[in-house]
Amino acid sequence: HKIDIIVFNYKKVGNIARAVSGERIGTRVSNEGRAS
Repeated sequence: HKIDIIVFNYKKVGNIARAVSGERIGTRVSNEGRAS
């Protein structure tokens, strides 16, 4: 399964909502090569 993973600080208030809403936070780990 080719699922991207976003690594971020989930303990910081609001970060989970930011990640779910698509805001670019943290580091994206992908099988597609280098993220932009």
